[in-house]
Amino acid sequence: MANIVDWFVINFVWIQIASILISTLLIVAIVRLIIKIDYFSDRREYGREIWKIKELRNIKLKELWKTTLKMISQPNPEKWKAALIAVDDFFDDTLKAVGYLGSSEVERLSKVEKEKISNIDDLKKIHLEILQLRAEENSVLDHEKAKEYLRAYRQAFRQLGYME
Repeated sequence: MANIVDWFVINFVWIQIASILISTLLIVAIVRLIIKIDYFSDRREYGREIWKIKELRNIKLKELWKTTLKMISQPNPEKWKAALIAVDDFFDDTLKAVGYLGSSEVERLSKVEKEKISNIDDLKKIHLEILQLRAEENSVLDHEKAKEYLRAYRQAFRQLGYME
């Protein structure tokens, strides 16, 4: 037993050098393997895709908003109703894209924190009224009310970072 201990004491420096060399070789091999299999490429691509989706959503929102403003400026209450329904649907899609899950828009709206969207309570009421507008074909929408609803949606889109 003493011989083994003496051998380790005599060769301790060589053992340290050998372990440093082996560790360095293993680290180099691991780095080369990571580079070769391109381990982080999926994460980079995922980040790019998220950016593209947000940019695409911004473009779609601008187009929708232009169309909505044209429709709301016309003297036809059916157009106002269609514009609000389109904005409500797009807002629901945006909630899904942002990560609010649920089986219905009402469920998704209930999961949104007031810190994220300050007028979320108003949007819940507006959504319920839009559901009634969809259900009742003969329902009439006041022009001022339609504008007020659009302002509420605009505020929510701004707070989510989709509008300036």
